[in-house]
Amino acid sequence: MTLQDWETRWTLDADHLHCQSCKVRQWPFNAGQPFPHASECLRSGVTEYPWGELAGILRAERVRQ
Repeated sequence: MTLQDWETRWTLDADHLHCQSCKVRQWPFNAGQPFPHASECLRSGVTEYPWGELAGILRAERVRQ
Protein backbone atom coordinates (compact mmCIF):
# COMPACT_ATOMS: atom_id res chain seq x y z
CA MET A 1 0.00 0.00 0.00
CA THR A 2 1.25 3.48 -0.84
CA LEU A 3 0.61 6.72 0.99
CA GLN A 4 -1.59 7.75 -1.93
CA ASP A 5 -3.71 4.59 -1.46
CA TRP A 6 -3.94 5.21 2.29
CA GLU A 7 -5.09 8.79 1.72
CA THR A 8 -8.06 7.61 -0.37
CA ARG A 9 -9.53 6.09 2.81
CA TRP A 10 -8.10 8.21 5.63
CA THR A 11 -7.39 11.85 6.48
CA LEU A 12 -4.71 12.76 9.00
CA ASP A 13 -5.88 15.89 10.77
CA ALA A 14 -3.41 17.29 13.33
CA ASP A 15 -3.78 14.92 16.31
CA HIS A 16 -6.22 12.36 14.91
CA LEU A 17 -7.26 10.64 11.70
CA HIS A 18 -10.69 10.04 10.30
CA CYS A 19 -12.37 7.80 7.75
CA GLN A 20 -13.15 9.50 4.44
CA SER A 21 -16.56 7.77 4.32
CA CYS A 22 -18.03 8.07 7.80
CA LYS A 23 -15.83 10.83 9.28
CA VAL A 24 -15.40 8.90 12.56
CA ARG A 25 -12.15 9.88 14.32
CA GLN A 26 -9.43 7.87 15.99
CA TRP A 27 -6.55 9.22 18.05
CA PRO A 28 -3.06 7.66 18.14
CA PHE A 29 -3.51 6.40 21.71
CA ASN A 30 -6.19 4.05 20.28
CA ALA A 31 -3.93 2.81 17.48
CA GLY A 32 -3.92 -0.75 18.81
CA GLN A 33 -7.70 -1.01 18.53
CA PRO A 34 -9.62 -1.66 15.30
CA PHE A 35 -11.01 1.48 13.71
CA PRO A 36 -14.59 2.11 14.95
CA HIS A 37 -16.41 2.92 11.71
CA ALA A 38 -19.98 4.22 11.97
CA SER A 39 -22.57 1.51 11.41
CA GLU A 40 -23.71 3.12 8.13
CA CYS A 41 -20.15 3.38 6.77
CA LEU A 42 -19.29 1.40 3.66
CA ARG A 43 -16.27 0.04 5.55
CA SER A 44 -18.26 -0.98 8.61
CA GLY A 45 -17.40 -4.52 9.66
CA VAL A 46 -13.93 -4.30 8.10
CA THR A 47 -11.16 -4.66 10.68
CA GLU A 48 -8.64 -1.93 10.02
CA TYR A 49 -5.68 -0.46 11.86
CA PRO A 50 -4.98 2.75 9.94
CA TRP A 51 -2.29 4.02 12.33
CA GLY A 52 -0.36 0.78 11.86
CA GLU A 53 -0.80 0.97 8.09
CA LEU A 54 0.52 4.53 8.09
CA ALA A 55 3.52 3.56 10.22
CA GLY A 56 4.33 0.71 7.82
CA ILE A 57 4.12 3.00 4.81
CA LEU A 58 6.40 5.57 6.42
CA ARG A 59 8.93 2.88 7.43
CA ALA A 60 8.97 1.54 3.86
CA GLU A 61 9.48 5.05 2.47
CA ARG A 62 12.37 5.63 4.86
CA VAL A 63 14.07 2.40 3.78
CA ARG A 64 13.77 3.37 0.11
CA GLN A 65 15.55 6.67 0.70
